[in-house]
Amino acid sequence: MSAQHQASAEPNVVVRTDFLAYEARLWDGFAALVHPDSLTEFRSQQLTIAEMWEAHSAELNEAQQRSKTDSGLGNPVLRMFAGVKTLAELRALSQQAFLARYLEARSPKANPRDPDYQPPTATREIIGEVPETQDLVHVVYRVRTDVGRYGRTESIEVIPVKRAASGWQLMLNPELSYSGSMTMMVNDVTKE
Repeated sequence: MSAQHQASAEPNVVVRTDFLAYEARLWDGFAALVHPDSLTEFRSQQLTIAEMWEAHSAELNEAQQRSKTDSGLGNPVLRMFAGVKTLAELRALSQQAFLARYLEARSPKANPRDPDYQPPTATREIIGEVPETQDLVHVVYRVRTDVGRYGRTESIEVIPVKRAASGWQLMLNPELSYSGSMTMMVNDVTKE
């Protein structure tokens, strides 16, 4: 289903199809159906955090000194975006590419040092929807996550779906965007 066709579908159909893209790690396809307001807010929040890191010159200088011997150091926010090496590259991404590169970098991957490790797999089942207004519906869903040898988890989540000019589109929620993790990480680093 194309992004344009999907966006004109009913809220639960849009969510179900976008979940399939998310679970298949088709980040560009997923991001194409996120509401522009949500993309703008996500991009703004993450750029603010990245710029805050750059503004802390003492910590940045220390990190740059350490990064000469450990390439994994430096601005930790940039590591949260696949293929992004500088703040200028991050700023240059379109809103959809911004979210897609973030999700790509954050998706769990196999660990070559532990051949028995398998990344967690999550399935999402739509339970129902709750209309708030004619332009805003909350879709309730169950997430079942298999964390391999560590067992299984289950949670109930809600994702807002907002009408845009092209039809219904998702608003990001914490479960799908991992949104709180970067703020906590930067706060921890700047307190050191």
